[in-house]
Amino acid sequence: MPANASGKPSKFWPSVGSTWDTWTDLLLATQLAGARAGFTSIGKAWHKQSPTKLVIRCTVEKTPQRNETCVAQLLIIKMVDSTRLQGRWFVEKQNIAHLTAAWHIHHTASVGTSTFLKKRSEAAINLEPGTVITGWRDFHTFEGALRSAARREGRFVRVTYDKPYQSFRCVLAAADCPFMIRFEHLAENNSQEPQFRCTNVVHRHTCVSDAFEPTDRFKWRMDFFPSVSLADGELPLHPLPRQSSTQVNRSEADNVLGWYPIRARTDDAPSSSQTSASVDEPRDSKATSSAPVPLTPSTVKLSTYGQRAEEAALEAQAAETEVDAARARLEAAEERLREKNKLVQRWRRKLAQAKAKRGAIL
Repeated sequence: MPANASGKPSKFWPSVGSTWDTWTDLLLATQLAGARAGFTSIGKAWHKQSPTKLVIRCTVEKTPQRNETCVAQLLIIKMVDSTRLQGRWFVEKQNIAHLTAAWHIHHTASVGTSTFLKKRSEAAINLEPGTVITGWRDFHTFEGALRSAARREGRFVRVTYDKPYQSFRCVLAAADCPFMIRFEHLAENNSQEPQFRCTNVVHRHTCVSDAFEPTDRFKWRMDFFPSVSLADGELPLHPLPRQSSTQVNRSEADNVLGWYPIRARTDDAPSSSQTSASVDEPRDSKATSSAPVPLTPSTVKLSTYGQRAEEAALEAQAAETEVDAARARLEAAEERLREKNKLVQRWRRKLAQAKAKRGAIL
């Protein structure tokens, strides 16, 4: 399917009944659809009534500059196999009314809305410190392009806000991976369009990807956005904030689901990004969705100690996952029990009323 085959906003979103290899790609596909539709800040949360479902929704929080939140549900997705959190997922529901930017009136201040992007931009995006992006439409296009470029390398990007800055980082955070692109939100110009000035670029990744090659169905979504070329550097008086070597922040890498399919390096072997001068270097086109190929560099060899540490971390993560899943099932069962108790009490009242009425007649 060509990238601009349909101008209907809902056609670009993951469709009801479609099945995806991982929740990470399904979430990313939703984020790309949002960027094309004209709004961002999209994340995930567990469904309140089912431990096997996720809600992909807006994640706009209330701030001193923003009076309302936006947690609008976009998709409800469900595990194909309820015992495999890291297995395949399918789209159970799509809230079509929420898929247009006009609905998201509370995306204000540092989070804005724009118009639907009808056609793919053929012009590549060249970004370096000092580059200014004007308007939410172009900024959303850049976000979609950056997320797509990162996924081609098997990586995922998260967004952080620290007024007046907005940063794009690797999901492993700065303590594990130095990748970072930071923008300064400038005051609106005469046309009332916001401006975003790039202040810092560090496009090198030191993490290792365990992600599979994207499917063809997913690639045409990523190909809708233009390519991105990044040049490292920083503007004067805009040094990057110092990060503690022990600081780890995986806010998007939900503890219940486990981390994204990338991990911190444990040796000194060169990473895949260290040999590339551009973020959008193409991957091997021979890989197919029917036989996914891991993107982990074959040159990486973990030491025995590193392997044991990783295995222990995975076991601990699996145990935590089981505990959280059991807790979610318990909460769902308790909620069902409360509803049943309410029903029992209602029928008891009706029975008492019927008896009283009969007694009055007799």
